[in-house]
Amino acid sequence: PTCVFPSRSSGGALLKPVSGDNHVSLGVELITVPAKNGRLLRFEGSALHAVPRPADIWFLSFVKGAAKYTPEEEWGRSVILFNTWTKIPPRRVPLDEKSPSIGSSDDDEGGDGTVNDFLSWSETFSYDQRVSSEEEECTAAKAKDETEPPKKVKVWLLGNERRRGYPMRTVKLSGSELVREALHQTHQVSRVQLGVVE
Repeated sequence: PTCVFPSRSSGGALLKPVSGDNHVSLGVELITVPAKNGRLLRFEGSALHAVPRPADIWFLSFVKGAAKYTPEEEWGRSVILFNTWTKIPPRRVPLDEKSPSIGSSDDDEGGDGTVNDFLSWSETFSYDQRVSSEEEECTAAKAKDETEPPKKVKVWLLGNERRRGYPMRTVKLSGSELVREALHQTHQVSRVQLGVVE
């Protein structure tokens, strides 16, 4: 899955409290979005994000070497990243006006079928527009989950220390079995909480 940590911009930020809406959150919110053919994931680009592989690598107590993923057809994944803006793009961002838009050639009948019409898209999760029933489900699941002790979660960080915002290559957090279940989801987008280890 793709894992997004809203309001956290670096590994070091995972250990700091987040303020907002008249409260301070000590927990670390994690949104997991399973890889699904044709799915478009859009999130704030400054948010820390990761693609753990295997999905539960953060729960493993010891990792040696790099895992082998074969055949490529089964484990391969292609990701295309591009910037989008909900308002006017920032200044000095060149727009390539010479590039043809999709479906603009004379012999094209509306594209090659690889991009669905925007009207057929469906939103599976909106961070800004939360549904109250979803909040209730999350609260009920959390209450159920509090009966079991939290497990160690080790989030691996990429880049140098400056980019990570943290001296170590991993950040130690805690999580419940709900986190592992969210990481193994094949279709459903999940929102779970990780704890900061004292």
